[in-house]
Amino acid sequence: MRGRTRFPIVALLSALCASSIAPARSQTPVRAALADDKGKFEVSVDGKVVATEEFSVAHEGGGWVARGSTEFHTASNGTGHITGELHLNAAGAPVRYQWVLAAEKKITSTTTFDGNQAKMSTDLGQASPLEQDFTFPSQVVILDNNLYDQYGVLAHLYNWSARGPQTFAVLIPQEHQPGSITVEATGNQQLRVHTSDIDVFVSVDSSHRVMRISVPASKAEIVRK
Repeated sequence: MRGRTRFPIVALLSALCASSIAPARSQTPVRAALADDKGKFEVSVDGKVVATEEFSVAHEGGGWVARGSTEFHTASNGTGHITGELHLNAAGAPVRYQWVLAAEKKITSTTTFDGNQAKMSTDLGQASPLEQDFTFPSQVVILDNNLYDQYGVLAHLYNWSARGPQTFAVLIPQEHQPGSITVEATGNQQLRVHTSDIDVFVSVDSSHRVMRISVPASKAEIVRK
C-alpha cells in the first residue's frame, strides 16, 4: 500500500501474504478456546529492539475482542504507532477488524466479514476510500503486520488434538491481499507456520498463550515480557 511505513520485522508478515493460495486441503478450525489475556511483546531483529506491542484479549458480548497497539521505529529515526482491533465470534471467526497507522501519514482501514466474504474500506487520506471485496475458500485468519497478538488467535484455532498440517486462509489487511498458511505442531507447545517463502515458529504455554515468535531467516524474535 502506498505511503505505508515499514520496519524490518514487517518482512516476515509480508512474506506470508505474498505466498500464493495453495490448493492444499483446507482446515475448518474447531471451536476456539480463547481466554482473557493481557501483556506486552518486545520485537527485536538481529538482537536490536525495533518495536513493542501492548495487547489484550477479552470476552465481549457473545464473542471476543483482540486489541493491539504497537510502537515502532521508522526509517527516518522517528516513531510510529499502529493499532488493531479484531472482533471475533464465539468460535474465533473474524466479524470486524480495524487498523489505524499513525506515522508520516495516518491511514485507517475497516474490514467486515460475513462468512467467507469480506469487505474492506481503507482511508488513505484521499478523496474517496479504497474499497475491496474478498472471498476465501474457508474461514479466514487475520495476521496483520506488526500486531503479533493475532498469533494467539491462530494458536487457539489450530486443532491440537488432530495435530498434523492444517491449512488456513489468511488475510493481512495492510497488504490488501489474501493468501494461505500451513500450520503444524512441532511439539506440545510449538507451532510452525509455513508458506513457500518463510517459516515462523510460535511457542506457546500450556494454555496456548503465545510466549515467543521467531523467524530464523530474518533473525527476528517477538518475546512476551
